[in-house]
Amino acid sequence: MRGFLLSNLYSIERSVKGYTLLSIVVMTILLMTNNATALKISLFLPIVWIATTALETLKHDGESGWNKYEITLPVKRAHIIKSKYFTFLLLVILGIVVTTLTMLAISLLGFFHFTFTSFNYIGRGVAMALCAGALAYPLTYILGTKKSDTVILSSIGFSIGMWLLLGSLFSLSG
Repeated sequence: MRGFLLSNLYSIERSVKGYTLLSIVVMTILLMTNNATALKISLFLPIVWIATTALETLKHDGESGWNKYEITLPVKRAHIIKSKYFTFLLLVILGIVVTTLTMLAISLLGFFHFTFTSFNYIGRGVAMALCAGALAYPLTYILGTKKSDTVILSSIGFSIGMWLLLGSLFSLSG
């Protein structure tokens, strides 16, 4: 499984680095504005951006043809699928670390003061990323890698829609 994990990470290495750098820059700009909406967006956006790069592994495997040869190796399919999910979880953790460290750095500069609400939005970002991954992986396996971009965008849209719907329902009840 370690080999599959490394293969997954190497195939999306450039995307992970790019989205991590982009997340840090965008989060820094949004936190320095001290706008309430920008604050909310900046705390969950990096987690979702970085985590969704893991979904590109299915697309890369389909384009290169690796997914056809991968199942001929002397391993179970469960190991292959577990490596995809584990890659996703590692990138969610990376997103949490990037968000937290950037938040602390901006806080030390005096532009932003984090509170319990800040960590609440980080948790919401993790929930959104996990919801998107829970939808995207099975749908990509069912519908095929040629429709992976559509599946990724629709799963992210669904998770954002659920987040907005549940947020409005909880605000009505409270």
